[in-house]
Amino acid sequence: MKKQHLTAFWLSLLMTIVWVLPAFTIHAEAVQLLSIDVAAPMEVFQGESITVRASGSGGTAPYQYYFSYKINNGNWTTLRNYSSVSSVSLTTSTAGNYTMRSFVRDAGGQSVYCDLSVQVREPYVTPSNISTVSSTVIQKGGTVTVKGLASGGTKPYQFKYYYVDQRGMEHIVKDYSTTASVPIKFNTPGYYTIHCTLKDKDGKVLDKAFNITVQYATGRAISNSSTLSTYSTSVGINININASANGGTQPYQYEYYYSTNGSTYIKLSSYTKTSKKTIQFSEPGYIKVKVIAKDLNGNTSQAVKSITVKNNTHRVLALNSSVSTTNLVEKNTNIVIKASGTGGIQPYRFAFQYRTTAVNGN
Repeated sequence: MKKQHLTAFWLSLLMTIVWVLPAFTIHAEAVQLLSIDVAAPMEVFQGESITVRASGSGGTAPYQYYFSYKINNGNWTTLRNYSSVSSVSLTTSTAGNYTMRSFVRDAGGQSVYCDLSVQVREPYVTPSNISTVSSTVIQKGGTVTVKGLASGGTKPYQFKYYYVDQRGMEHIVKDYSTTASVPIKFNTPGYYTIHCTLKDKDGKVLDKAFNITVQYATGRAISNSSTLSTYSTSVGINININASANGGTQPYQYEYYYSTNGSTYIKLSSYTKTSKKTIQFSEPGYIKVKVIAKDLNGNTSQAVKSITVKNNTHRVLALNSSVSTTNLVEKNTNIVIKASGTGGIQPYRFAFQYRTTAVNGN
């Protein structure tokens, strides 16, 4: 009976504790999942080192680290087995895409890993433009093939193809692209300069030029048909010499001379591809201009033109002006200003200005 009574007592006490306990519940600390942070460069040059630094968190310390890598789609290679050292370095031997894998393992045996991609580029070499042309001398209607070639720098390369004619005009054949070869056809005899301009991925630009001769044999002897822009002029006024030739074997080159009042000829320029020359004279007199044309085979023909150079008769520039009214006019009155010039060199241009001054406070 005592025993039963005691049992009932302890049972009642236990029920009281069960109902009280929720007010004193102790929550266990949440366990964080194991994770890893990894740092490495995104890009290096071949021969440089890749340093990988890892850091574990969560799980149960202490941590151990394991490192491996592969190049492109090759096999995995271990850099360091599990240890407490959290970084590793690899000296790159070849260019390519390196995948760097880092593991962390905690004291409880959990492990996670992270992969980082590192691009290893070939060592930088200053770019060179080694483009070529199929020929530097062709016949009228012929074609020159230009090949865009390069070394060093940073791939991919782009090329721009254009040429400059004898008049200095630029003709673009193909703007920057990865096209590595273009044909250029020339239907007009003359001297041309073909350009192949290289641009690498880093924006480095290098130009290479080729001098091209497009020839044409007419079967006739060379003749000179050069002219002047005027045959009578004044001191200090520009005169254009327009060189021209026919026959022989094109293209032509020209040599320019002049003589004053029967004196010995003075050379303006040696043989040049330029077919226009500008000249002016500082003294009056009778001038002779001589142009010698030479064809591709060395045959020549000359033309002599005469010019009369006169003194500049213009007088010193002077201004004449007038107004349509007196110095004193009513407010809002229109005033006409007339201006004219004499002397100097016509045509004239005029500019008008005015200034206002208060009168009697108005």
